[in-house]
Amino acid sequence: MFFFLTMLDIFNNREVSWGENLFLPLFIVAGTSFFDWAWDSKTYGKGSK
Repeated sequence: MFFFLTMLDIFNNREVSWGENLFLPLFIVAGTSFFDWAWDSKTYGKGSK
């Protein structure tokens, strides 16, 4: 995803925004994994598995 966003910036002749390209996917991954963890602990009690 990081590579894809960087290539997109290059092909669009834009300045490569490293922060955005690095932190946006990280933020998405962190958000989804946190949601998964919260959903698991809500579904199965105190995160028993």
